[in-house]
Amino acid sequence: IRNMDPSSFDIVADIVEIYILQKDFKAAEKLLINYSNNYRENYQSYFSLGKLYEEMGELEKAREQYDIASLLEPNIGDIILRSIDLETKLGNFDLAINRLVNLANDNNVTKSEKYSSYQKLYMIYNILGQLVKSIDSAEKLFQLEPTWGIESIDDAVALAHLYIKIGNDHKAKKSIDKSAKLFPSSESKSMISAFKNIIMASIDIEKENYKKVLKAVSMIEKLSKDYGFTFLDSRKDKILAQLCEKKKDYKNALEHYKASITSAPTWDCWEGGAKPRGIGRCHRELKEYSKSVESLLEVLKLHPYHPKTHYELALSYNEMKNNDKALEHMQIAIDIWKDADKDYSIAQDAKKKLEKWST
Repeated sequence: IRNMDPSSFDIVADIVEIYILQKDFKAAEKLLINYSNNYRENYQSYFSLGKLYEEMGELEKAREQYDIASLLEPNIGDIILRSIDLETKLGNFDLAINRLVNLANDNNVTKSEKYSSYQKLYMIYNILGQLVKSIDSAEKLFQLEPTWGIESIDDAVALAHLYIKIGNDHKAKKSIDKSAKLFPSSESKSMISAFKNIIMASIDIEKENYKKVLKAVSMIEKLSKDYGFTFLDSRKDKILAQLCEKKKDYKNALEHYKASITSAPTWDCWEGGAKPRGIGRCHRELKEYSKSVESLLEVLKLHPYHPKTHYELALSYNEMKNNDKALEHMQIAIDIWKDADKDYSIAQDAKKKLEKWST
């Protein structure tokens, strides 16, 4: 088919997708480069190359391709937002924030693009430990009255977790209601119920109400089975992993984190690899320090400047008596958290540990 219509990028994109599923990145790269050489004015090949390089962990190459795509089509929202995501991965948080704020305030962009701008803003502010600004951005997102479903529920869950982090359980519980009006059917009400149970479980884990956590998990399992909500399996396993970790049952926590990744390998993107970070943390608690470092370094390939990953790596290297590496990664975390909220506990703990290790 491609030989019959070599100029059709849609056909090329389908072939590239198959190569990616087969993990044959070099074949996908070769096909896209050949297409871009023959059809230099088509931005899609450059944009797709950028996404491919991101998946391969070659972030500077990805930036080059996005820049070319932007020159050809400067006003396409997907290119702008993807470029901003990349700047975040490269640690250029201020640049990403400025571009997102400008996009959110631009009256010429679509409602969907504004929504995505606030969505990415709350994610970045969360990474930086600026939870007040993160919550503000998430609340503005819902002021746009989104009309699409599951994505807005995930955003509502993220907002709820932000409120849990600052100790406002009441607003955490109310956050899911922001999405409830988008789902009039009985099946959708059951979905909302499942997500409410996820939030309640998260709150009860922090309060060590373990029986309530297990009750919430049972309800999630029932709703998943009754309505075919298989996407809940990953959430359920993550809750069980966090429960086991809280109870210092690191062996079972490790298994649940792995199960959560298996059922939804890309979910939790707003937390920048929280589940694989949990795996690294559990390996450390089990005194499997080399496995811990190995797991955490894998997370860094996709999120090179996520401070929580550097923080966890520092703790693991410290256990291995590798003082230089421990100091290096803790310093990176502190630099990224330089403007974190004063009551953001993990950032304060990082500063204390660095001071202690430096003496």
